[in-house]
Amino acid sequence: MLLLTMLTVLVLFVATWSSLFVAKLVTRPVEALAVATREISLGHLGHRVEVSAADELGELVFSFNNMAAELESSRTRLISLPAP
Repeated sequence: MLLLTMLTVLVLFVATWSSLFVAKLVTRPVEALAVATREISLGHLGHRVEVSAADELGELVFSFNNMAAELESSRTRLISLPAP
């Protein structure tokens, strides 16, 4: 009976830890993207997301950073145009 209880507690601990680990893998890139979106909207076009992810979230981070770089490049080109 004691062995069964200890095994149950161990399984619950491992399941909880695994769930928290997987949740962080998802929430960290999403949170970083939310922060970066606020920074870009404030005009800080040099801000980039530094979180690495290997799945669809990684593709989203990569695309976001490319978009921010394009915005920064476009802004620089517009500022350097001579006044009409």
